Amino acid sequence: MNRGGVHCELVELLAENRTSAAVFSDERMMESRRAIWPRIFCLMSLWMGVTAPVSALEVLALADEHQAHETRQLIIEDCRIRLVEHVIIASDRSGLLLTLPFSEGQRVSADAVVGRIVDTLPAAQLRLAEAKASSDVNIRQHRVELEMAQTELLKSEEANAKAKASSRTVIAVPELELVKLRLSIRKAELEIEKATHELEVAKKECDLARAEVEALLLKAPFSGVINRCYRSVGEVIKPGDPVVEIVNPERIRIEGRIPWEMLSLVRVGQTVKISPQPQTQLKTSAATTVPPTPSIVKHEGEEIATRAVIGFIDATSDPVTQETRFWVETRAENAWLRPGLRVRLELLEANEPVAHP
Repeated sequence: MNRGGVHCELVELLAENRTSAAVFSDERMMESRRAIWPRIFCLMSLWMGVTAPVSALEVLALADEHQAHETRQLIIEDCRIRLVEHVIIASDRSGLLLTLPFSEGQRVSADAVVGRIVDTLPAAQLRLAEAKASSDVNIRQHRVELEMAQTELLKSEEANAKAKASSRTVIAVPELELVKLRLSIRKAELEIEKATHELEVAKKECDLARAEVEALLLKAPFSGVINRCYRSVGEVIKPGDPVVEIVNPERIRIEGRIPWEMLSLVRVGQTVKISPQPQTQLKTSAATTVPPTPSIVKHEGEEIATRAVIGFIDATSDPVTQETRFWVETRAENAWLRPGLRVRLELLEANEPVAHP
């Protein structure tokens, strides 16, 4: 057999090997490959001009080694990088946008004010409510009235006791006056309770006014970067209008799809190797093509691969594609780990310890 014929037959056997991997189950795939690979190695020996014979056992051993290597290196292509923390801040109040203290690209801390709506009226209402809530003069006034009534009742009872001891026929203070004094004491006690309740209501109104002022402040829910400003100072915004977009570029999530035949080999906590998507040229139509992805430039001290662990596997699968969603969370420590881009994940058999982000 000449070299061209060997090459053609070798190509056909490799295509048959790929077909068995896509169609057959694991057991049938192993049987098919054990039948195909001896012929592949013999043809490769002829094609490369190797004159030394290769035994069948050596060929089978090489085939098993190749199969084990493929089993350990399960690769999932076209995994998309997404942001874990990403929010578009909008107001639930309408009004004039008063300040935007940060511009695009600036870093903000959690709870930092990134926007403020005009709050003249709510702020005035808050000051009024604070003034009412800070005054307890009514309570102190009714306490004084209570002390006066209690003192007057005590003196009247003492006067009656002295008159009774001296055997006078006329009582110093009539019983009706004593009843009035006792009712005055009860009234003063109720006035104190009423004033205390009004003070508590004033404090609640103060909290309500403060909440109205706080609602006009737009705050960052987490530390991140101002990625986009949708409005400018002086614009009137309505409830639900987006104002600023905040992202945390350091935490990313890589989402991919697991084919059904690989589900038994994947588990939560499994180590994966993340690397850039290889250069490809995808056809979008008969006349147009997408240019290949530019090569990743490796900077000094930067690795073109990183590792993480699988954090989630969806409990359901897509009924059409029979694929299952999963994701890996890590930190964007390399320039090519950028949200919106795509990477490839290599599922490793051995679980090496990886620090969780």
